[in-house]
Amino acid sequence: MAGGAWQITNASTAGNQATVGRAAPTGGTVAGMIVRLRSLRASVEGTGAGLAQLVVRDGATGAGTIIWQANFRIGANGGDHIEVNSLDLRATAGNALTIEFLAGLASAIETVNAQGDIVPVGYAQGLLLQQFGKEL
Repeated sequence: MAGGAWQITNASTAGNQATVGRAAPTGGTVAGMIVRLRSLRASVEGTGAGLAQLVVRDGATGAGTIIWQANFRIGANGGDHIEVNSLDLRATAGNALTIEFLAGLASAIETVNAQGDIVPVGYAQGLLLQQFGKEL
């Protein structure tokens, strides 16, 4: 049985990194459960041109294995965004799942919005949560 839907968001100040993370489930009632990312929205806006990179990590900020990434190309006084639905990216048992921008543009404002759930280890790939007979 799956459960524990979650949603997290972060917006940086100019020149700072936006990062969000969902801690690994702990305690007896969630033994054998892992964090899964289902959808992701992110954006970058800035006055300077350049490249920003967004990564999803299986583990802690700056240290976990990168399991997904996207590049943002920004023109001067411009921005870029991404929206990805129907993801099924999972942290390994005992690990957090972290979404973060890597060091990039000094003038950029970054935002990250992520939604997911907690599923058992081995939960079939691509299955959606079901509650009261409706897909979530």
